Amino acid sequence: MLAFNNFSTQVVLLITIMSIFMNSFFLLDIALFYASISFASTMALMRLVLL
Repeated sequence: MLAFNNFSTQVVLLITIMSIFMNSFFLLDIALFYASISFASTMALMRLVLL
């Protein structure tokens, strides 16, 4: 679980850095969407594990 969170954080940071260098705000939207999906999937998985 910790590895998935670490990987997700690194992907979001990479997309954000690419967005800054490429001057593309569309990539920031993708990074925010990916972060929210990652958070929701982590919460759902933890809920399943704890039940």
